[in-house]
Amino acid sequence: MSDELEVAIQVSEAAVGLPVVVHDLVHVLWNHLPDTRFRHHQALCQQVKTGAQGNHCLRLECGDCRAEAWQWPQGRVQRCHAGFSELVQPVMSRGEVVFMIFAGPAVLEDGAALSHDYLQPPSAAWQPAGWQDLPRLAAEDLPRQREHLRQLAARLRCWYEDQPHAQQQRAARPRRQTIEALIHSRHSEALTLQDLAADLGLSRERCRHVVREVLGMSFSQALRRARLQAACALLLNSDLPVSEIGSRCGYPDPSGFSRHFRAAQGMSPGRWRAQHRG
Repeated sequence: MSDELEVAIQVSEAAVGLPVVVHDLVHVLWNHLPDTRFRHHQALCQQVKTGAQGNHCLRLECGDCRAEAWQWPQGRVQRCHAGFSELVQPVMSRGEVVFMIFAGPAVLEDGAALSHDYLQPPSAAWQPAGWQDLPRLAAEDLPRQREHLRQLAARLRCWYEDQPHAQQQRAARPRRQTIEALIHSRHSEALTLQDLAADLGLSRERCRHVVREVLGMSFSQALRRARLQAACALLLNSDLPVSEIGSRCGYPDPSGFSRHFRAAQGMSPGRWRAQHRG
């Protein structure tokens, strides 16, 4: 395990005054950071995520947030359905979101409430017992805290682009980003090529060719990749049963989920979770 990235995160964590976690969308950080860096360990977060309204958390962190992050490279302040606020900073490389940095949870003071860039609609889990004990964020501190996260993002980007696996020649492709965002935002549905074509304003056959041209794979392969990426994130960042994770990622049949996951990762979802969470 390399110490340099963990030290960089610890420095940023101390400067921001909030716990920092990193979501690894390209699966290259497993051997470089401790397991605790990939999951929210705060008791309140775990209480909400494993409760009846946990699907709202997963939809925000592993769905909408990731699919839209390329639109706000400078980061954003968001409030989840439970009333918790956090700072979110994407790490971009050649137009692709490779990591997501989350700092929180916290509560914005009254004068800072208007600083939210995104408000998730409240759910039945709104402001659970103990939410008042979360760290407080003041409006005057937010610019400094957000800048610290941008600097951490720059550090992580430099590290990633120095790695042999980094695809340094890939340029940003707006059409690609649009297609990937649509697939990621709807991966949990019974999404079809016709649905995607309608969203893009293309014929079904034209959409088929465009997807293969810009993604280098078929629609079904792209959808399967998005579903399995989301499944990996949930296996790592939640304590949900494997069968429920499969269902939330577009695999209502547990055997189908296990088969596709094993084909992609070389092992069952349960074994993958145990191996990567230690």
